[in-house]
Amino acid sequence: MKKFFNSLSEGIVIIHEEGDVLFINRAGSVLTGIRSPGNGTAGSRELFKNAGSEFLSLLDNVLAKGKKVSDREILYRRGKKELRISISSLKTAELTAWGPVHVILIRDITEVWRLHCKERALLNQLRKNYLYHIESLREIADSVAHEVRNPISSIGGYAELLIKKCEEGNHNNSELKKYLTYIRDDADKLDRLVTLVENYSDISDVIFTKENAASFFRRLLRDARAEAAGNGITVQAPEIRSPRYMAYIDRGRMETAFRDIFHKSIHLASPDRPLCIDIRFTPYEIQVLVEFNTEKITRDDIHFIFNPFTLTSPREHSFNLAIAQRILILHGGMISMSLHDRGLIRGRISFPREKRLRG
Repeated sequence: MKKFFNSLSEGIVIIHEEGDVLFINRAGSVLTGIRSPGNGTAGSRELFKNAGSEFLSLLDNVLAKGKKVSDREILYRRGKKELRISISSLKTAELTAWGPVHVILIRDITEVWRLHCKERALLNQLRKNYLYHIESLREIADSVAHEVRNPISSIGGYAELLIKKCEEGNHNNSELKKYLTYIRDDADKLDRLVTLVENYSDISDVIFTKENAASFFRRLLRDARAEAAGNGITVQAPEIRSPRYMAYIDRGRMETAFRDIFHKSIHLASPDRPLCIDIRFTPYEIQVLVEFNTEKITRDDIHFIFNPFTLTSPREHSFNLAIAQRILILHGGMISMSLHDRGLIRGRISFPREKRLRG
């Protein structure tokens, strides 16, 4: 029986109903840091006195109160380390020669728990990102309404003036031409605005294909360095050494997103400090870090960096970052921009290696 227990990958601890530890298998010794007593006279509370209050409380419930435990997850202290373990217990008199005993099964789930916590944190961050994106959409809708209302009011006012001039009969062609020019300019402004909004909304159809992300980002970095050099900016970026890293992306959409992000960073960056880009490939996701110093964005502006209408510098309508944000979210990713001391902007972008599709 001992040989069988020692062949298991789970920890097995057998405790007599009176509280003496009778046997700990090999996996159990590695996990708990406690060797099998061998003589069956070691008390459980003495052996596990440093294991932590959570483990000792559960042990009391099993031994003194006879409670059955199934896959209970608790913390276990082993020296200076804390492990996350799963415990199940069974009281039996049939499998051993020691009479009635408690058989305790212990599994180390520390790494699984860490991955679970990391995934939960990522999901919470993703949820916050979606809420932030919804708020950005609301702000963009308000801004579009404001931008559209002004030229419409202007066109209506000039049209009224034209009607009055025509009714008077004494036409001044230069004055009429001036009013018509104003109407045409405002109509062109509306047309440009509608085109921008159409381009922003026309990205819902994302088609995932398996692409070599290493070569994809290598080419993007090469183009970013060339553009930065033309603007007097130095780009610092570690070389991508991985020859092959396959990921599911919409190549055209993602290329548009990162070209816009790098382009905006280059034009916001101060020429006296380098633009730093770091691209990391992990087993589960791709992470891109962008850092640069700027004097063009204030602390009040950073909140609106994805809104094409409210960023005060430069004073122009640009949907580039807003579109990049939507593309990354449609890939199941996240993007954030934060302003730190001395005008340092940190951009953090991540998206999963695999597809995140419904169902």
